[in-house]
Parts: sequence; structure tokens; C-alpha cells
Amino acid sequence: FYSKERDFDNVFNFFRDFEKLRKKRNILGKGIVPVEIKDKFKGRNMKNLIFVNFPIPNGITVCGDKIALLTHSEEKQISFLIHSHELAESFRIYFYSIWNKYKK
Repeated sequence: FYSKERDFDNVFNFFRDFEKLRKKRNILGKGIVPVEIKDKFKGRNMKNLIFVNFPIPNGITVCGDKIALLTHSEEKQISFLIHSHELAESFRIYFYSIWNKYKK
């Protein structure tokens, strides 16, 4: 979960660059973001983001049958890639249960 005490500038820079690559490849991205870090997204297209005022797990990306789990800190960056149809579908159901409730 997001913690205000941690500095995520390197993570936001990574995703800003990744967003450019994703757009170039015509891959749609959607995200659920804690409202307390909304200012980190200024100047970016936010039409496919929703900001919520409750804890959500961060560092999870789902694409097809794959789930990427990412953790970033100044000490180390760790990533796991899981290939599982069932697990990807479970994360997708969780994501859309929030998305459909809060997207206006």
C-alpha cells in the first residue's frame, strides 16, 4: 500500500516513460490511484485513472494472463512476473469492482 513516508519519484518517472511506450504500441492503460498522490499525475492524461480515498495495493499490473508485482525503494527494486490465467482474472475482477463503482 502507498505510504506518504516513501519517496516514489523514481517510480513515477518509470511509469511516465512506460506510458509513452504503451501509447506508442496502442495499449490502453487504466489505473486506480490513492487520492493523496494525485498531484504526482499533474500534466498527464488522467481520463483512464480514478482516485480513491481508501487503501489499495500498489505496484500491480495485469495484462492478459500475466501479473507483474513491482516494488521500488531506494535500496532495491524487485519485480515478479506471474503467468496465471486464474490469478490474472481474479485481479481483473477486483480491479473492475472498484473501477465500475467509482468511475464517473
